Amino acid sequence: MTDQSVQTLKGVGASTTARLDRLGIHTIGELLEHFPLRYEDRTQRKNIIELQHGEFTTFTATIVRGELHQVKGKSIARVSVRDNTGQALLVWFNQPYRATAWKPATEVTVYGRVNRFLDTVQIEAPEVETATQAESLNTARIVPVYPLTQGLGARALRKLMAAALSAQQFLPETIP
Repeated sequence: MTDQSVQTLKGVGASTTARLDRLGIHTIGELLEHFPLRYEDRTQRKNIIELQHGEFTTFTATIVRGELHQVKGKSIARVSVRDNTGQALLVWFNQPYRATAWKPATEVTVYGRVNRFLDTVQIEAPEVETATQAESLNTARIVPVYPLTQGLGARALRKLMAAALSAQQFLPETIP
């Protein structure tokens, strides 16, 4: 089964196949042998009040509201979140759907780099998952960081890896 084309995985079409091809990945076996460069420990959660400027961190908060702004023809999505210690602002550029991706009062887990600007805690382009997701691939766990190519993001590659692993009933042992 590891010699099957990556196109047999759900959600892998021609464009994803072309991107994987740039990484030298054509089969499920080659995908499974595309090892991480490193791992990031995203298991340690903090309260918003504890977040330090410049650090990469994970925290859980509740969505307050989302807003979309236009500046010089570019969109800025801003989502306000809070926990019992403070508030933070999640910011994405040119991703307008982020402003309405979560309903108010939704609990989310956030991972990203902290910026403190004029007493405001801000996270630019964070990874966000609803806190109720049973199997988180991107937050609140030790996360593999893979070599990537243009058009294939870390989140998408982790999802493909999970699909490849779940599709395999038996993986042959290669250590003698």
